[in-house]
Amino acid sequence: MTAPLLTPAPTRPRATPAATSMLATALFGFAFGGQAVRNLIGWPGFVTVAVALFAVVLVTLWRHRFVVVTRTPPLSLVAFLVFSALSLLWSQYQWATSIGLAAQWSTALAGIAVAATLPWPTIVRSLSQALTGLLAASLAFEAFVSFVLRRPVAPVYLDLDGSSPGAFWWSENHLLEFGPIQGVVGNRNLLAFLALLALIVVLTTAIESARISRFGLALVALAVVTLVLTRSATVILAAAAVAIVAVVAIAVRRAPAHHRAAVYGAAIALLAIAVAFCATSAHTVLALLGRGDMTGRRTIWMTVAWLAEQQPLVGWGWISYWAPWVPPFNDLIVIDGVEYLQAHNALLDIWLQLGLVGVAIALVAAVAATLGTWRMATDPHAIVRTALPALLLTALLFQSLTESRLLIEGNWMLFVVLCCIATRRDDLAAGAEATELLRSSHDLDRRSHRVRERRPLHALRRRGDS
Repeated sequence: MTAPLLTPAPTRPRATPAATSMLATALFGFAFGGQAVRNLIGWPGFVTVAVALFAVVLVTLWRHRFVVVTRTPPLSLVAFLVFSALSLLWSQYQWATSIGLAAQWSTALAGIAVAATLPWPTIVRSLSQALTGLLAASLAFEAFVSFVLRRPVAPVYLDLDGSSPGAFWWSENHLLEFGPIQGVVGNRNLLAFLALLALIVVLTTAIESARISRFGLALVALAVVTLVLTRSATVILAAAAVAIVAVVAIAVRRAPAHHRAAVYGAAIALLAIAVAFCATSAHTVLALLGRGDMTGRRTIWMTVAWLAEQQPLVGWGWISYWAPWVPPFNDLIVIDGVEYLQAHNALLDIWLQLGLVGVAIALVAAVAATLGTWRMATDPHAIVRTALPALLLTALLFQSLTESRLLIEGNWMLFVVLCCIATRRDDLAAGAEATELLRSSHDLDRRSHRVRERRPLHALRRRGDS
């Protein structure tokens, strides 16, 4: 018997799927709940946990190195990471850039590890579990503050008094006033965004699978209560954007091929009308949402643009969130006693730190991810057809218009995962086939169970007739 001409490709090394799934849940929970960890055990404890998790990520990447090599992240994402690292050469604050790069790259590698080693259904389940834990912990924490402590609570590394600005407190004890609450993440906008992500995950999964579990119903209840108690105007607008994208995706799915151009044309026209209305009636929209202004964002954007124009091509150097002890960020923007450490717009922050070159690379990465996830949502010939990646990406990109969190922690990790998923098909297909097989086996079990229940009755009838 002759040997085969082609040797089989290296297979995925043996690893416990449950352990890898638990790691993904821990990574999502730590990335989205980083502020909770800092507030609870301080910065030294946070760094210790981060280093430990990153060590596990490196081990995971090494154990799955053959899979990771064949499932490399998209070139545009790699180019952004490489260019941010190159900015160390011209950075105006090289030590701070080194710290920012360590955080950026470690979080990106965590996202790459999750996307490369787990099928899509498992990633969704891990994300859902992490969001559920954070939302449940946030409501429990606010209840403890209001019913037991009955006073505001500060992070362990801050010594605050009654005159300190509200933004400094971990919880301002507003639960009994029906909000706004901050939860364990210490910020109502961040908490509301987690609730929005949870709603997107559970509702999209339920609609596409035509069923919802008790766990899903509990998560919906948690997310809705959290959204009501946070009163975040930016997240309400993000939810509206996600809903519009979902409607367009459904319309494109159902439209015949020769009618899709008309659907896209109508969607673009409605989008233009919505943008024009928001641009000309911004004060009216904010008033309807209970917000009279943009919380100083215009001042922040103008200041950041002025600073970015001084280094327009390649920027001042990567730093991620601004370090308050580093010029030119120290006391750059102070509003009502609060020092702001972000541009409150991801593209503005990239322009400031990496210049127009960085903005161009980031836009290519975002467009590639958008096209890839949209194809998964609407293409009838796609191996895996799901709108969830597109809707999650919509929420991330919309929030990036008023926040820079797309560039750090949980938002950055999820963005990396979606970028990898958008350019990959084999892992998703395996997950979809496994899910379909599992669903078919459940249906078969239910049918056989019903048949077994009926057989004694038929047998009794035959005996009685004889």
